[in-house]
Amino acid sequence: MRVFAGGYDGPGGQGVGEIHLRQDQRSFKGARWDHSAPDPSYLTVNREGTRLYACCEGPVSFAAAWDISGGGMKYLGKKQASGRDACHVCLSPDERFLYAANYASGSLDVFELTDGGIGERIETIQNHGRGVDPDRQEGPHAHCAAFAPGGQYLCLCDLGLDQIIVYRQDKETGRLTEASRCGMPGGLGVRHIAFRGLTAFACHEMGSTVSRLSYDDGKLTVEKTVSLLGDEWRGRSFCAAVRIWEDKVFVSNRGKDTVSVLDKELNIVGEIPTHGHWPRDIWILPGGNLLCANQYSGNLTIVSPEGEKLDEMSAPGVSGLAAAY
Repeated sequence: MRVFAGGYDGPGGQGVGEIHLRQDQRSFKGARWDHSAPDPSYLTVNREGTRLYACCEGPVSFAAAWDISGGGMKYLGKKQASGRDACHVCLSPDERFLYAANYASGSLDVFELTDGGIGERIETIQNHGRGVDPDRQEGPHAHCAAFAPGGQYLCLCDLGLDQIIVYRQDKETGRLTEASRCGMPGGLGVRHIAFRGLTAFACHEMGSTVSRLSYDDGKLTVEKTVSLLGDEWRGRSFCAAVRIWEDKVFVSNRGKDTVSVLDKELNIVGEIPTHGHWPRDIWILPGGNLLCANQYSGNLTIVSPEGEKLDEMSAPGVSGLAAAY
């Protein structure tokens, strides 16, 4: 099977890597890297596994695309984002549009997709306001966009505002209209969201917590929020990615360098070491093993559910993961 990894140029990143795993998903078979676009920090793949998209994070940011059909990578070009530090991209359910969240400027871009890659940027939504932390929440910081069940509404996590902003998508044009806002606990810094049916799970970077939310027709409601640090932890740690696999929620912890495993009631049922430093993203492989992108130690690791390191690969500055099955 193929997975894809992207990362930052500064630590020696090589762009986007096409990583091949052996059939048992316990070891790496090899990798090819394409450095056509700078700092590809977050990735997503279409349903058919033929197109790869990335946000290229920096003072000048881009959305970029590759053709990955036929077992290779062909760079299709990039288009400039409206703001600074684009850190997340997601596809519309019909895969006609790409949405990019710009962290530093707190804006959300809409790009039209074409047969040749990424088309024009057709809309930019600029949010305003601030949160309770004067250092980290001096303004809006858009961090993640994800479509809710039904595909009509897009949910944007804004770390700077402690809000998840819900937009109604016009299916024909791809443009967005604000429908509702869900206020999150102040000062926690909501970062990523994932859905399982009408329940959502959102992790908070600054507070190292995760929330469970209910969803109904364009509205989110917070039901419960729990800490991932535990009474014994004394250092600093920051949540990064939330993934759902079967009936479990997985959240990566940068600092603790672990993945917290929770049930749907937010009871912590496990803690898995990533065998690297600063796990910015994780991916749950079909057999249940974890693929961990450890940014600061610059390595990809495959880890069993019991916490055993099964294999490791050098990947300087690695930050984002996606898979094509």
